[in-house]
Amino acid sequence: MRTSTGVLLWLSFCFAQSSSTPAAFEVVSVKPSAPESRGMTASTDPGRFTARNATLKFLIQVAYRVREDQVSGGPKWMDSERYDIVGTTVGSPTAKESQQMLQRMLAERFQLKVHRDSREANIYQLTVAKGGLKVSPANEAEGRSRASVARGKITGQKISMPQLADMLSNALGQTVLDATAVKETFDVKLEWAPGESEPVLTKPGVAPQAPAPAETTGPSIFGALQEQMGLKLEARKATVEVLAVDAAERPSAN
Repeated sequence: MRTSTGVLLWLSFCFAQSSSTPAAFEVVSVKPSAPESRGMTASTDPGRFTARNATLKFLIQVAYRVREDQVSGGPKWMDSERYDIVGTTVGSPTAKESQQMLQRMLAERFQLKVHRDSREANIYQLTVAKGGLKVSPANEAEGRSRASVARGKITGQKISMPQLADMLSNALGQTVLDATAVKETFDVKLEWAPGESEPVLTKPGVAPQAPAPAETTGPSIFGALQEQMGLKLEARKATVEVLAVDAAERPSAN
């Protein structure tokens, strides 16, 4: 089952700034989740990280800021066995420091070893459709940039084409690269009827229990892009970066 790409929206989680932060959680608890547990969550508060009913693959996505399709290799149990994790520390780590702390925790408790690699993969290129764009540039003097990605809907204010490509990557669970050469930003409201294979996006860090049924009314994401924005997605093969799992071990509970 595909894991929710809502995990990528977890990237907006952050800690307050601090000038002195330890490089690791001071206390970490790792326990197998109860068999009746449902869903999958990850959340942060200053000095605290909590994951419930989380697979190791899910934790890797959070710690290394990658999508599920960007994680390769590893033991089979990495996708199925679930854990409850609480990590605490004194102070308020920055976002970068908290990411490093999560990575260190996975290395120490799961004996996780990974490396960055590249491979040829199927991707999409975002291009301008025949007939040109159907949206007007945003007023740069009004409001701030903001965005939201949900199942069957993308909305945003002052969104650039590279940002839209990233949002489409989250919605599709597959890499989308901007090839439009368009420099302006736009206000975006894109709606489509999602299919069964598309991820169910929920709150940051929350994975769906099961795929949602396909919606038969309305355009696909491909049709909606062309009809509503004058854009199209073209299938290509390209070299993309992946996070390869070299080794992982089941943790001892405590």
